[in-house]
Amino acid sequence: SQRYSYDAGKTWLNSPASLMNFTDAGENSTFSCEIPASAEGYNTVWIAYNGLYGVDRLQHYVGALQLAGTKQLVTVTQIGESWQGRPIELVQIGALTENKVKIWITGRIHPGELHGSNWIEGLLDRLVASNDTAAQTLMENAVLFVVPMTNPDGVHNGQQRTNAQGYNLNRVWDIANATEAPELHWIKIAMTKVGADLVLDIHMDSNQGCNFIFWPAYGVPGWDTQRDNITTKFMDQYVMATPDVYQILPAEICGYPQDPFGMTPDGYTDSWTSLHLGAVGGTLEMPSSNIFLLPGQGAPNSKSWNPAQSYKFGADAVAAFLSVIPNLQKYRGYC
Repeated sequence: SQRYSYDAGKTWLNSPASLMNFTDAGENSTFSCEIPASAEGYNTVWIAYNGLYGVDRLQHYVGALQLAGTKQLVTVTQIGESWQGRPIELVQIGALTENKVKIWITGRIHPGELHGSNWIEGLLDRLVASNDTAAQTLMENAVLFVVPMTNPDGVHNGQQRTNAQGYNLNRVWDIANATEAPELHWIKIAMTKVGADLVLDIHMDSNQGCNFIFWPAYGVPGWDTQRDNITTKFMDQYVMATPDVYQILPAEICGYPQDPFGMTPDGYTDSWTSLHLGAVGGTLEMPSSNIFLLPGQGAPNSKSWNPAQSYKFGADAVAAFLSVIPNLQKYRGYC
């Protein structure tokens, strides 16, 4: 469904399918959408595929986050520039010490997948909360490195999946350099310098009506049972922490089958970090607007999924991260 806003994008409403009409005529295709009149008297309406979350909003948020992060150390560093010269920013939560687990979160590698930004806000806001015991325990044992907007050019330009050069950045981690897909080049340098134990790339899938996490698993050479155990525990705890999500499904059910043994391409975030950094790399996917229920999970057959739910989904991930800290410490030899 399309979304519309009367207040310049502060509040987004769903446009029912019954009010939309698309005529497929090739280059002459048309789309029309009826928007209800504003009860508040607004005379301008904003229409978008799935709301908006742009570069300016991120800058405002990161600035506010630094002010709020009085208990947890919050630092923001520009680690490089995009192809069009926009900053690639790294948000670090917590101080890096020898035995802390290093968790990396990346978002908006596909610029149109804005739920990733809401998910990241939910997680970061909880981490800097002064009265959250679980978040404080996590930060005593881990440091988080977050790239909230991997593809700022694509976001600024209104692209759906590519950067300004036309690259789908989640296919070219293996070949990215300072001139081809430079966004990834700078992130790879930062990751390699610091190291990474757990990496989660946050996405939104407009074709799948479910939340799921794809782990490359044995498609990546060197993947072992210890990493398998970590992903299983992470998933189990995440499901327990998010009963209102309705479901977090295995990737295979949502149309993402596992690759044959040792055959996963390393152009993806999850596979590149798993192969080259020895991390437990994964891709979290959320639906764009509706989440579909499996038989036996109640009626109706689908429920709306929106930015507010994505935000809470990110905040709820604290329990999942916290649950695998001992496993990661043992796996990486920190204890």
